[in-house]
Amino acid sequence: MKKQSAAAIEKKTSTTQMWLTLLWHVGTGLLWSWRSGASNASKRHHLLEMLRNSLMTADAGFVGYDFWKAILDTNHDFVICIGANVKLLKQLGYAREYDHTVYLWPDKAAKKKMSPLVL
Repeated sequence: MKKQSAAAIEKKTSTTQMWLTLLWHVGTGLLWSWRSGASNASKRHHLLEMLRNSLMTADAGFVGYDFWKAILDTNHDFVICIGANVKLLKQLGYAREYDHTVYLWPDKAAKKKMSPLVL
């Protein structure tokens, strides 16, 4: 394998990189809002800043108890694709339940006496 010179490594490390997080209106395909930041910016923080009168749809990179709680605490709705790494529970009896009611309550949150998220 060819070794890179110190100059080549320096050039790569000084290259400008950034995050661009955007919301777009699904129905019209129009850009709704956006945030940009340095390469170490948080796309989750960007998204939380942009939530206003919108239904958030996102991929599996936007999962997690703390993140979903932050969204719910601002009275926003969301649809997020999840994978096998997210365990949803049924029939906890914590809230008024319907056939489609599920909960997110990871062990870590339960041990801290945090409430389950009603979804």
